[in-house]
Amino acid sequence: MLSCTLRFLAPSAIAVLLLCAGLPCRAFSQSADNSERAQKEEQAARKFDEFEELRGQCDLGARLDNLAIQLQAEPGSKGFIIVYSGKYNLPERVSYYRKYMGDYLVNSRGIDAERLVILDGGHRQVLTTQLWIAAKGASAPEPIDTIDVKQELDRAFKFEEYQMYLTDNSEQFSEETETVDEAEAEAVAGEVPAEQPVEAQEETAEAHAQPEEAQPEETQEASAESKELEEAFESNVWWASKEYARALEVEAKAGGLIIFYADREYADFSRMKEIVERGKTRLIEKYGVKAERLTMTFGGYRESAAVELWLVPANASLPLPTPDPEKQEKTNEQAKADGQAN
Repeated sequence: MLSCTLRFLAPSAIAVLLLCAGLPCRAFSQSADNSERAQKEEQAARKFDEFEELRGQCDLGARLDNLAIQLQAEPGSKGFIIVYSGKYNLPERVSYYRKYMGDYLVNSRGIDAERLVILDGGHRQVLTTQLWIAAKGASAPEPIDTIDVKQELDRAFKFEEYQMYLTDNSEQFSEETETVDEAEAEAVAGEVPAEQPVEAQEETAEAHAQPEEAQPEETQEASAESKELEEAFESNVWWASKEYARALEVEAKAGGLIIFYADREYADFSRMKEIVERGKTRLIEKYGVKAERLTMTFGGYRESAAVELWLVPANASLPLPTPDPEKQEKTNEQAKADGQAN
């Protein structure tokens, strides 16, 4: 019927008819394409942030904070974190890194754990972290640009770095305090010299068994002060963690190196050295790290005191400390006094 109609129309009229007839079809096709494209975009996760190498706690925290804010602004969305291990990253270190980010978002920023997915992306040349957001019903992002790498264990790996904000009382530990602690420990243990007669030993043991309220007031005060100082000091060695001990256990051929930095003011060399020695003891006694696998060294001065935890494979060179140059000016006498804490 249409062909018969077209036979009686002028060529120009035919062109107009065909043009008018085609426009609605083309418009409909474009509308369908746009709708399909929009639907695909809604169903695809979008990359929120990407960064390379390990980040300090402040920078990493700020990036995770931004992700948390966006997730809270989009109630139905999910957050995805893809971590690509680098050529020089020990597996346990990257595992701890992923776990840390998840714990931070859930425990510090209140993100529901079910709204958060952390993926092992495989390997890239350097450690890379991607933060993604996916709307409800959207598919999860997939790792891209991965490479096959041979793990090279010929260099040291920084497990973590911590800024030290010390409690107020730990500097009060002194020889006098330690003497009180030692005397108190002997009293509690009930140690009695062997040359004492049996009657004297029984009297001494009975005195030690007296209730706490019967002890002299001075002894009670010394005990309470000692306990308070002990707790203050322990609060400064939280960095000597189970995670670091676990990393040393997994990376059995790596040793542990603790580099500490003082700030010349509140956390001076002597105080930091004593704290790090206590942290080292904690790793040994509480978490079972062998003493011969731990080394500590003084790295110099920084604006803020800090502790770095390193994993050093057997064939790797020790990492070089990174003090702040402007904080390094000191007299030869100070340098000799500081020295190295091995």
